[in-house]
Amino acid sequence: MDEVVALPAIIEVLKEIRDALASTAFRKVMRNRFTLVALFFASMWLLSALFFYYAEHVHGGRDIDLPTCLYWSLITMATVGYGDVVPETGLGRLVASITAILGIVAYTLTVSVIADAFLEKGMRRAMGLAPLKRKEIIVIDSDETCWDLVDELVANGLAEKVGWFTDKQPATEPPVDFFVGDPMRAEDMRKAGVDKARHIVLCLSDDSKALHVALLAKKLNHGAKIHAIVRSSELAELLREAGVETVLSIRLLGRALASAIFEPSVVKFIDEAVSVRGVADVTETEAKNLAGLTVAEAQDKLSRQDKTYRYQVIGIIRERKLILAPSLREKIMSSDRLLVLRVRKDPGIVEL
Repeated sequence: MDEVVALPAIIEVLKEIRDALASTAFRKVMRNRFTLVALFFASMWLLSALFFYYAEHVHGGRDIDLPTCLYWSLITMATVGYGDVVPETGLGRLVASITAILGIVAYTLTVSVIADAFLEKGMRRAMGLAPLKRKEIIVIDSDETCWDLVDELVANGLAEKVGWFTDKQPATEPPVDFFVGDPMRAEDMRKAGVDKARHIVLCLSDDSKALHVALLAKKLNHGAKIHAIVRSSELAELLREAGVETVLSIRLLGRALASAIFEPSVVKFIDEAVSVRGVADVTETEAKNLAGLTVAEAQDKLSRQDKTYRYQVIGIIRERKLILAPSLREKIMSSDRLLVLRVRKDPGIVEL
């Protein structure tokens, strides 16, 4: 009588299981190889335990409980076989043999799927197909124009924070993680981490494309600081109006070339000053720990704290204004930022 009463409830449970199996969410989950292997492993474990319980307890009359059978099933699938629980019936030995074979299959599948996932991830990363994550600086480059920029960031110890976004496979492997995609597409920009970056650098050969990418980057990430290298002075003005933080145009290169003709040492100084690998380096630093000191006292303090470099303050950034060559008696405020030239103490000589 109880079985008749329970039959409708069982039918309802089976209907719910059928609906769940037919659902889109379930089909999506089942496409995951890890999920399939986990379900296969769990199914073999439970079924082996139930068959062993039937063979030994129900069929053989042995005093053994279901938790012990679950333990036996897991140990047998792992082919460990401690010997504390062994089959005593012919049917139990058959179940044990099948369980051992299925255990080898289940563990082999698990290891192969995990190894395949790691290999696929490594291949995708090596080919620039894996999305960039947790990158503070994204360099968007179309023809390896900014290779030196990336190299300089790496030299400053920022390799883990820099991501390179390019529209084609690079000729040589870059020193940072990269992603290959189309910077004109919002989806690819998100995969490259543009929407979460703090700084975005544009090095695109097409100026009109640079404007589009800058506007798209602003749309995806309002808080990011965007820096761009362009060839047209007209576009430079448009980019500044669009909110781009820093714009370097071809005019800067023209001025540097003119200096190289009449004042070659000026160009050499600039080259040294903008590279961390040289004997000199121009840096911008906060002045909180130097507040109240004069420029001369600040230079002396910084030089004493650093055994490698000596420091000279060449500018003070105060209230969005740059004070060049400040007086040595000028007092430094806590809100200031200092433009500092640091030169190696030994040697501090540059070959011209």
